[in-house]
Amino acid sequence: MDGDVGIQPLSSKTIQAVSGLKFLEHVDFSDCLCRDEGSIEIVKKLVASKSPLRVLNLAGNEITPEAARTIMKLVKGIRTLEQVVLGTNCFGSKFDELRGFKQQLQAEYIDLGAERYVTVSCISANQ
Repeated sequence: MDGDVGIQPLSSKTIQAVSGLKFLEHVDFSDCLCRDEGSIEIVKKLVASKSPLRVLNLAGNEITPEAARTIMKLVKGIRTLEQVVLGTNCFGSKFDELRGFKQQLQAEYIDLGAERYVTVSCISANQ
């Protein structure tokens, strides 16, 4: 266990369930402690499902800047997206760099949030 007593990361069964749902339009996994691996897997399954997804919320999941870059590249494969929320994650000093990467991708629908966010759990997640 990673020190979070009583908190279980997103289960593989939950991630598998997402891939079986073909008509999703709004997916909200905010504050679910998906972290890097879980968040990336969710996005991969959503891309593969070809759901007509309009909104994906992954805010508050302790996502690192490296994982956010991967997620931003992956969501480009979902043509129906209107909004991807990635704010309140572990971007810290890399926030401005991520904002520049978002601009390079021409992905205005991606919301990185308005502030740099670092907590103790983010610091330990990145070590």
